[in-house]
Amino acid sequence: MMHKGKLLATAVLVTAASVASAGTAPIQELTVSPDITLDLSGQLVSDENTAVDDLAGAVALQSLGAIPANADLTAYHMASNGDHLLVLDITVELPGGVTARPSDVVHNSGGVFSIAFDGQAEGIPTGARIDALGQDGAGNLLLSFDTTIDFSGFIANDEDVVLFDDPSFSLLLDGSAVGIPAAADVDAIYYAHEAATFYLSLDISGTAGGIFFNDEDLLVYESGPGIWAMAYDGSAEHPAWIAGDLDAAFATFIAGFLFRDGFEGP
Repeated sequence: MMHKGKLLATAVLVTAASVASAGTAPIQELTVSPDITLDLSGQLVSDENTAVDDLAGAVALQSLGAIPANADLTAYHMASNGDHLLVLDITVELPGGVTARPSDVVHNSGGVFSIAFDGQAEGIPTGARIDALGQDGAGNLLLSFDTTIDFSGFIANDEDVVLFDDPSFSLLLDGSAVGIPAAADVDAIYYAHEAATFYLSLDISGTAGGIFFNDEDLLVYESGPGIWAMAYDGSAEHPAWIAGDLDAAFATFIAGFLFRDGFEGP
């Protein structure tokens, strides 16, 4: 399998004499979830869990509460207040009498579950599943689905990213128009809204913008200049990733770095 290696030195530290001239802010930690149980640096991570990879060899499990072992976590995002947003691949009963379907976004605040986005109530067709999840700077949901959906005004394919600004949907990223193979499905989203930069994992191997990727990798797409790069080469970090697929990702950036267009990273 061909790999490109992880993008590391893509911005410069913010000082009085230095400003980033190219690239995106480096990732400090990446929260990940695989589609099967993987041994990542001696830590067993199952498909219903997430783990934090410090990109220096250490991986630590994250507590998401009582998620049924037969469920697969297919999308994840950490809200600005530290609460967890997640999607599961099957209909499950969660503590507190909460029924969660694959078209719903579940909110977990300290082990208390609720439905943050009710897919059926919002008109998501029966059988469609959310398989990638993020938020913009205003807290609106970013969603990608496992099938084509007609939103009565635009069509969203499985390589696209949709913005839900309650009660409206809009197309935020037209995947095939920016170089994502039409055969690919977006598996994970993190959106750095300050610079309109997308971090995406896809469910197949292929190329986007000339960058080769596998399904365990995380690509970065800067929508301003239209540039693709590798952000996380999964199997280069942990060989076990070769057997798995990156189902969900949430990035934490090194503080004090600037994005390409001058916005300071988190």
